[in-house]
Amino acid sequence: MTSPDARTAIEIYVHQVRWTQTRLIKVGAAALEVRSATTDVDLLITCEHMALQLRSALECLAYATLATNRAAYLAARPDGDKDWNARRILRDIEAVNPNFYPWPFTIRMDTTGSHLDNADNYHLTRDAFVEAYEASSDLLHAPSPFRAQIDYRAQAMHLEKWAKLTTALLINHVVELPGHGFVIAYIEPKTAICHAQLAEPFGGTYVIRK
Repeated sequence: MTSPDARTAIEIYVHQVRWTQTRLIKVGAAALEVRSATTDVDLLITCEHMALQLRSALECLAYATLATNRAAYLAARPDGDKDWNARRILRDIEAVNPNFYPWPFTIRMDTTGSHLDNADNYHLTRDAFVEAYEASSDLLHAPSPFRAQIDYRAQAMHLEKWAKLTTALLINHVVELPGHGFVIAYIEPKTAICHAQLAEPFGGTYVIRK
């Protein structure tokens, strides 16, 4: 039976994932606005909004498993919210929780039951996480008048792509919550509703823990 502490940890994780997906939905909605933008000002502001929502979503995702454990969170983020280097963020979180990054899976059914298999390559990898985080961060700064002009429509397409890849990562995934074990989680992409249950490794896959 799932303990009260574990249930609370799962609820916190679900809340974090829901906020992540909610922000990704905003990125998708803003991408539609970019396609219909008629002025450079509208294009720039909408693209900056997309960048802010994507970066916030990535931060929310990165720290989601640590939000269930205050000691682990503070160990990975001793300086609070002052580090905006993606590689360093992932390195520091991994030092505390090696299984923090979602493992995406698909469900396969056969005569022996249901099995979790590795998802295909259409999801946000850790390298893509760094690329998306750095690119969105760069768009949050006022452009220098001495740099080449930014193609905001092209940048918006990249932001939208990374948002879709992040959603694909979260649809079905496994992570570890420090002190509580592994969790299998599912999201509903259009509503951001998230469901999660404790699980445990079994024969190279995971099974729901009763």
